[in-house]
This record gives sequence, C-alpha cells and structure tokens, in this order.
Amino acid sequence: MRQSFTRKIRNAILFVTLTSMLTSCGKETTAPVVDDLAGAEQTQYPIKTDAKLTYWISNMAPIGEYTDRSQFPWYQKWQEKTGVKIDFKFPALGQDQQQFNILIASGDLPDIMEYQPGWLVGSWDKTIEDGYFANIKDLFDYSPNYKKLLDENPDFAKRIRTNEGNYISYTAFLEPGYLNDMAAVCGPIFREDWLKELNLPVPETIDEYYTTLKAFKNKEGVTAPAIIRSDYLATVVSNACGVGTAFYQENGKVKFGPIEPGYKDIIATVSKWYDEGLLDPNIASLDSKTTDYAMLNGKSGMSFGYIGSSIGAWTNNAKSKNPDFSLVGAPYPVANKGEKPKFTMMQAVQATNASISAKSEYKELAARFLDYGYSKEGHDFFNFGIEGETYTVVDGYPQYTDLILKNPDGLAIAQAMCLHIRGNGPSPSIQDHRYIEQYYQLPAQQSALNTWKNADTLDYQLPPFKLTDEENTEFAKIMADINTYVSESYLKFLLGKQPISEFDNFVAIIKSLNIDRAIEIQQNALDRYNK
Repeated sequence: MRQSFTRKIRNAILFVTLTSMLTSCGKETTAPVVDDLAGAEQTQYPIKTDAKLTYWISNMAPIGEYTDRSQFPWYQKWQEKTGVKIDFKFPALGQDQQQFNILIASGDLPDIMEYQPGWLVGSWDKTIEDGYFANIKDLFDYSPNYKKLLDENPDFAKRIRTNEGNYISYTAFLEPGYLNDMAAVCGPIFREDWLKELNLPVPETIDEYYTTLKAFKNKEGVTAPAIIRSDYLATVVSNACGVGTAFYQENGKVKFGPIEPGYKDIIATVSKWYDEGLLDPNIASLDSKTTDYAMLNGKSGMSFGYIGSSIGAWTNNAKSKNPDFSLVGAPYPVANKGEKPKFTMMQAVQATNASISAKSEYKELAARFLDYGYSKEGHDFFNFGIEGETYTVVDGYPQYTDLILKNPDGLAIAQAMCLHIRGNGPSPSIQDHRYIEQYYQLPAQQSALNTWKNADTLDYQLPPFKLTDEENTEFAKIMADINTYVSESYLKFLLGKQPISEFDNFVAIIKSLNIDRAIEIQQNALDRYNK
C-alpha cells in the first residue's frame, strides 16, 4: 500500500522549514530571582520573580483591536495574577501540528508547550526518556493543586498517567459529574420552521430521517435537502446500524466498525440517500462556507454542526432576513424509537496538554505557574474572568456580565469570551459546567444540548490508553494503509462508484492489511488501562 501523500509532504516540510523554526523559542538570558518556590507549602500568588517564561500555544484570529492571543486582556491578566511574565510563541494559523513537530524535531523547545495529545509521535514515556518533556511527577512539590486534583480524581490520573506511571502534562479536564452536559457539543441540525410548515415531527429514527429529507426535497423544492460532510454523515447513520465507524469497545471488547456486518448498512443508507438526491452533490469536498451559505439561504434543511458556532451563529445571522427562521437539534437517528444513540461526536477527553521542557532553566517556576489554573482562584479566573468586570456572584452562582453576554462593542458571546476568559475552550484547568449553561443563550441551543447529551457514547468510546513505543510503531504502520483504504472506499460506495456487492471483498482487503493485529494491539492497551 502506498504511503499517504500528506505524510510525504509533511516530512518534506519538516526538512525545508526546520531552520526557520530553530530560533523561534529563544530563552531569556537573565538569571531569575524567585522568592517563593520552596515547596508545596508555598501557594501564594502573585509569585515574586523577574524571570520570563516562553510559552508556545496555537494562535487565534484577530478580534477587534487585538491581533493575537498575547494581546487579549485575559492573557495579560494571567501574567498579573501569577506574577510570571510570558513571552508567547505562536505557530502560523493552520500550521499548528506541523510546526509542533518541527520544534520537537529540533529539540529546542520553549519552557512550556500547549498542544493536542494526538500530535505526539511515540509513547509519552519516550518523550521523558528522550529529554523532551519534564516528568511532572518530579514537580508535584511545586504543583500542590494539580497533585491534589489527581489524588482526588483517580479517573483523571488514570487518563493521563503513562505506562510507567509518569505524567508529562498539565491537562484540560471537564468538571466531574457533568461529562455528558459538556461533551455533547455537536450533532444533527434541522430547519425547525420547515418541519412545522410540513407538519413533521423532529425525526428520531433512520426511517423518519429519510421521510423528512424526502419531504424537504419534494415540498420545499431544494436540490440538497441535507448538506453534511461525508464523515459526519457516516457517524450520524451509524447509530441505526449498530456499529461505529472506527475503533470502539463493546463490553470490554475492541471492535473495528468497517469490518462489522452493520457497516454494510451504513454504506447502503448513505449511498441510497445520495442516489436519490437527498445529499449535496459535492459532499466529498464540502467546506464550512458552503455549508453556512446553504443553511442560511434555504438551500438545505439539514446539516451537522455545533451548538455555538452553528445553531447560535446561523440563527443570529438569519433572523434579520427571515424572522421565521428556526433550528432544532435532532437526536442521532436510531433504528427504533426509545433507543439511545451509541456513536456520537461526544468527547469527554479535552484535547489540550501543557508540558514543560526538560531543558528549561525554569521548570519549578513553570510548574508553579501552570498549577495556578487548578487552584480555586485560578479556576474562577479561567472560567469566569475578573469578578466585578466579567462576572458577578449571585446566590453563589457566577453570572457573566454584559461585557460577555451583551458586549458593548458588538462582539458575539464567543468572541467576548475569547478575550476575557479561557473556560470556553480546553486549557490547563477544569472547565466549569456553569460556563456552558450561560454560553448557550438561545432556547434552541439549550434544547440541542438536552437532546444530544442523552446518549451512551462514553460507554462505547475507547479511553485514552497509552500504547508502548513498539505497539505505537506497529499500529501506526498498519493503520496508515487501512485508514487510507477505508476512507477512499467509503467515498466510492457513497458516490456509487463501487457497488455494495463488493462489500465482502472490501472487508477481505482490510483483513489482509492486518486489521486483526491492530485490534489486538488496541485490546491489549485497553486491558492494561482497565487494570
């Protein structure tokens, strides 16, 4: 099987652009003066130090007068609150993972790097062994709040502990007890005003989805009743077919959806919908702008999106032109009424790690700085900002002020939050459920959350277990070819370029590519995790 084209390009880019990145994370040369880093008993902020830490983090698009994250008010106040000056380093927009890999390859790392765990190649223990990241366990004396969090929440510790019992990062967590509420952020979305006009209920089963899309086509006169990316479509349909679209677990046993009999039903459903003109004809190349336009201008009546950036943004944008415009989050379709969806886009594991360079001169200071996010004061600051400015406390409940909810400069809630808090996204802290209760202002958003969180997804998802280096190398090699073959074949089935009669051959080829060994590797890792 050929090597992925994108992997070849990525490797070429690593060599071409390495030199330009080596100087991007230079350290301060002045020796630090630190007065209160003696140990766990010292927890007072701001810290007294004249050291400056370098911090690598993904950038964000400009908002108002602010051109990058370092200028956002929250990031300025973060430094004031902790007493630690930060020299922020940003990758080019859209090149985060690529430039992360370049920095790792160079070995010249900033004091702190904030990144997605999936970007790491190889085991987490290997990053410690090879001298990239510090072992956080050695810095627990300088992170009493973080250590306390892990001690009191064994599931958190289990999730981020390496195979050797080490820790490489300060990680983003969702508030315990509210996982479904905070992980259910996206799902199927329908034009509610069209449903009412056609006297149709919000569809719940796969048959009701089909009936609704046919009605949109025949009675609303649209050529693309559903505009949805092909991979999202597979996930949506999978619930009615009883299998996932990738690896998942069932009663402790790892399965790979594409070789299960139910995957044939997924293919049959999506190809039927495409053949009957219920899907956008350009489904293989859809982008967000095309989807936004179709949903806002009555070209489509069903899509897949997020509570904030889809339901919220589409509703606010469309209301001025069409006062009747309304949206509803529909359940992921199941085979029979009353069943709960198993396979959704719900994610209970936040995708952010903040690691400290093993070569940093200021590891203890960096540990103290990051520990702030897990303190009581830091928790409130990350999630709500500054009391009296961005929130007030009413009967013990932190309520956002109009600076966030009705921004005087006309900023959307999401934009105002980006400027003044960090709790609206993954960060080295615990995301508070009270943030999301206020972020979703529209009744349609609150309704969608209640609908999408009613799922058993977390019982079927694989936990974030760790592979050994040997397992990781073997697994990556096997799955590179399998993933390419599955994604290409799925599109061929969907677009009618490959008949469904070839499904058995499709499965046979996947098995010939050693999928059974890949499943065995995942099963061994799951068993280790469960023990």
